[in-house]
Amino acid sequence: KNAMISVAKMGAIKATQTLALFRNPLTNVEDSVLIEYRLINESAVTKNVGLRIMMDTMLGKNDAAPFRIGNDAVIAETSYVGDAIMDYWQSFDSLASPNIIAQGILRYTPASLTPPDALILMNWGSLADQPYRVKINKGRSFIREGEDEPDTALALFYEKQPLGPNEARVYRTVM
Repeated sequence: KNAMISVAKMGAIKATQTLALFRNPLTNVEDSVLIEYRLINESAVTKNVGLRIMMDTMLGKNDAAPFRIGNDAVIAETSYVGDAIMDYWQSFDSLASPNIIAQGILRYTPASLTPPDALILMNWGSLADQPYRVKINKGRSFIREGEDEPDTALALFYEKQPLGPNEARVYRTVM
């Protein structure tokens, strides 16, 4: 199976990222990417480990691509938590007349996807400035403070959970 694999270490936690082509169940074509993180606690003590996956959603020439979450057209900062998180998210170069559409799949049992604890839609800069937990200001513009142009991004947030010595945890999503 063709895949891109990257390995990084933060203290005693080893993270392996695997990106592989994925056959989208809606199109039946390999037009998506399976994103997998495998976190391993290589220490002798239990660690609390979480994950945030950030995705830039620039589509075509639109760096401020709006989102659709279920029936919601999202044009400002927001988050979805717990049961409010849909099975998928979408981003468009234009809501009125889309030419390019990106879609993420958050729940799909045959692929063992890992639904996040929170789905965060925010400006790219604020997400990039805070590598794990971010302060969400519902309704705030997608324009980063101190900048003039909107720039959208999305983050999947997984709360910290205990990870025992030499234990591994896998997170999987599709874009």
